[in-house]
Amino acid sequence: AGPPSVTCEAGGLDWGAPTFMQRQAGYSCRAASCIFGGITGATGVGGTLLGAYLSNIYTPRTQTADGIICGMGLLACVPFMTMALPAAQSIDMLSWALILFGEIFLCLNWAPVSAILLYVIAPHQRSSGEAISILTQHLFGDAFSPFLVGVVSDSLQDSYNLSDGDSLMFALFIPAFVAILGGAAFLYGSRFLPADRAKASHIHEIEEYSSVNQE
Repeated sequence: AGPPSVTCEAGGLDWGAPTFMQRQAGYSCRAASCIFGGITGATGVGGTLLGAYLSNIYTPRTQTADGIICGMGLLACVPFMTMALPAAQSIDMLSWALILFGEIFLCLNWAPVSAILLYVIAPHQRSSGEAISILTQHLFGDAFSPFLVGVVSDSLQDSYNLSDGDSLMFALFIPAFVAILGGAAFLYGSRFLPADRAKASHIHEIEEYSSVNQE
């Protein structure tokens, strides 16, 4: 539940934010896309590096650190993303700044999630585990999120006679709500990381022992 919620928030924002800034703040398509793309690129690199740094610092202290970093990053991004939307019409630069900080927290997840997948899955199952993880992340995340946001936005506009900007704003709150659920799932799942890691490590030791004996 955790990783798909990250891509759900990222996918909904990637699709909806430039359009939203066009409608609410009066940006051209080119300007909104360029600014948002620049923010996403910078925060993607910076957030990923920061997440990896935090993981390296805190994992030796507690084996639950990666799950906690992912959960806290997701929960921390929500206030910034939700405040960025109403601010767009009146103070567009504040909106961009809030999106920047929100995406930094969102991108803290990438490195710890990759590490978790590697050390809680037995070596002979890692390729399948990674494939399933990638499939679910994109299928239920950035592939489904834009569709859901678009459907809800159109429905709100037709049912409640909202402007196209306001309807999109309310629809973009949905990925933020999913991020809250994902953050809670990461925090709850972090308590099981030490046991799962030990189990996967034990299986790896048995496989190595069997391989040496066969040789």
